[in-house]
Amino acid sequence: MDFNLINNYDGFQALAAYHDTFFDRPSPLENQEFILLHKYIDQLEISGNKLLDIGCGTGDFCFYMANCGYSIVGIDYSDNMLLVARNKLALFKNSINARNTFLGSVDRPETLAKNSLTSVTPKIKFLKNDICVSNCVSEQFNLISMINALSYIKPENRDCVFSNISNCLYSKGYVIFNIVTRAEFEHALSVKYENSMFDYEINYDYKKDHKLSTTCYKFYESGIIKTPFEIHLAEYEHSLGDIVKVLQKCELNVLKIIPNTPIYSDDEVDLNKIIEAVEASYAMPNGARSVIFVAQKK
Repeated sequence: MDFNLINNYDGFQALAAYHDTFFDRPSPLENQEFILLHKYIDQLEISGNKLLDIGCGTGDFCFYMANCGYSIVGIDYSDNMLLVARNKLALFKNSINARNTFLGSVDRPETLAKNSLTSVTPKIKFLKNDICVSNCVSEQFNLISMINALSYIKPENRDCVFSNISNCLYSKGYVIFNIVTRAEFEHALSVKYENSMFDYEINYDYKKDHKLSTTCYKFYESGIIKTPFEIHLAEYEHSLGDIVKVLQKCELNVLKIIPNTPIYSDDEVDLNKIIEAVEASYAMPNGARSVIFVAQKK
């Protein structure tokens, strides 16, 4: 399909109801990517607990960070993704069992004791907003996150996105986000989500702005007969150099650039080993499937 004909809003509207299943996502408190991101966030001298999560999707990172004590506004431009997120939030507020099932704590008493929202009402608001529109958010925050979202934003909208981020941060506030690298695009061409209810096709063209096109087909439970609709998404590669330039332009000082390969596992994983592996990958940036940026507003 022609990239110019792909509308990511339509794609996420169609994908929303199946998003968590398609990506085989672990529960929020067991998501190793979130744990790693929080490790770096915890090292920052953040003066308050107000967090803006850009491209919040179905809300998993918001729930994780709410468990860490943050008061959160999650924004997304997909009505259907926000509907899923709000339904999760309603379950959290009304059912202790639903909270713990979603968080992945039921079968792990040690996790439940350490990371439980059973006695806490998450301070989360989910709002419709398009970060590519100037002055889209009027409030200011101590911390802004944008996780696995930038690759769905066209390069020509990058300046507006980071200008909005800068405007939404208090002085000395922080932003943490990641970008998907060419290595991740290549990885996506060869990996199959084995437990997914979807079949999918991926097209990647180096010559056209390093774009990755994903076409998803929903399966019936039999796994054989396809429903009559397709889901189309387009991703875009953003180079490290371009990101650094726009951060500087928007008065955001780069503090860390961390090559990272997200690790998803149902097994217990030694976080220190993950950190060591990520830090060691500084020497091999071409092999990193994503790169975490941490920046601070002047």
